Amino acid sequence: YDSMPVSVVTTAAHHWVETAHGAALDMRRFRANIVIESDHSQAEWADKRIAFGPADSGMGAELLMTDGIARCAMVTIDPDSGVRDPKVLRTVAQQFGNNYGAYAAPAKKGVVQIGDVVRLID
Repeated sequence: YDSMPVSVVTTAAHHWVETAHGAALDMRRFRANIVIESDHSQAEWADKRIAFGPADSGMGAELLMTDGIARCAMVTIDPDSGVRDPKVLRTVAQQFGNNYGAYAAPAKKGVVQIGDVVRLID
């Protein structure tokens, strides 16, 4: 499982999983490094680069998006209570091909800040 240095999830993808599950899910279950507010799934960005921050700043990092993240039983554990809910993994497996989020690798060193604009550049 954790085969790449960065994991990325969009708010849209998280909403779709919550809807399919039928209840709110704490995003910490999925251990994402970066959460992007977007109406699109990160799956649409496969094999493309995303950049952070204003285009003219030259300071933002870039990531090469790669594969979807296959999920394991860790997502069944509530991060606060420790209570397991097997339905979470079942939902991800049955409704989303067991993928939630996408792996990414650094393509350009730079800064990533909360609130950055995220741009698809490839």
